[in-house]
Amino acid sequence: MRTEPGKHRSFSFDALAAKSVQIIRKLYSVGLLETPRGVKLTDSIAVRNKNIDILQPRSNFILQNDKALILYKNAVETGIPSAYQKLAANYSTYFVRPNLLFQFVETAEEQKLAEKRVTRYIGIVTENERIVSKHDRITHEIKQKIDSYSVAKGETIGWEGLLLQSFGKFLHIFSLLLLLGIYIFLFRQKVFRDNLKLATFAIIILWICFISYLINLSSMNEAAQFLVFIPAAAMLITIMFDSRLGFYTTVIFSLICGGLQGNNYTFVVMNIVAGVFAVYTVRDIKNRTQIFRSFIFI
Repeated sequence: MRTEPGKHRSFSFDALAAKSVQIIRKLYSVGLLETPRGVKLTDSIAVRNKNIDILQPRSNFILQNDKALILYKNAVETGIPSAYQKLAANYSTYFVRPNLLFQFVETAEEQKLAEKRVTRYIGIVTENERIVSKHDRITHEIKQKIDSYSVAKGETIGWEGLLLQSFGKFLHIFSLLLLLGIYIFLFRQKVFRDNLKLATFAIIILWICFISYLINLSSMNEAAQFLVFIPAAAMLITIMFDSRLGFYTTVIFSLICGGLQGNNYTFVVMNIVAGVFAVYTVRDIKNRTQIFRSFIFI
């Protein structure tokens, strides 16, 4: 091997090999971490010593991709002449292998265990604890408790209970529509025998129910209940037919929409009162000004 003239003339291959062993040992004393392709390492590394896992920061170790740079720094710090520092680093690179190996199977098992240890609950509600009182502000925490109660109630009831609830809602709406149908059949034969009038009547019913269903699905505030235009439907039916049918359909519409909104009987009473005013103000309509007066009353 050629050497530099002067004071580094005695630096032989054996000395270079000995120095390389030193810089490799220095690297291994820190720990060379295997970095498999496609694996994103976290900020913390669990080093398993027999059956004990020691959690350490990733910055405490040397990554496999950085070994060449670290070997060169070790060569400089070890005192190798500058002419042989790069050579010693490149020579050592061929003999260096990670001493901290990435274990795919064990890592996957630990990740599954960590996922199972994560609690599914945020807080605890004791038995008979009051979640919310009347006129209390609904906070995010209270809403989470109510949603959790709904889910737990559904899990407790099961699919049979949910089926019975759905069947009960169906009977509720069917019984109300049946009463309306009996009234039309017995007392409004002209409407019952006219398909166009029945179709118009059915379209109004479906429109009101559809709007109520959409509002019930949305997360809008209570003011959105006024978008269910039951008084407007009562006005239309009174103008097109008569006041008695308008009053009867107002009561039926209010009870159906109240059932669709979770038995909200405050909504029912409010719309019955507004619908009665609407029917009363347009029962003997003769000009358009009465319609605007009806709006003012409602």
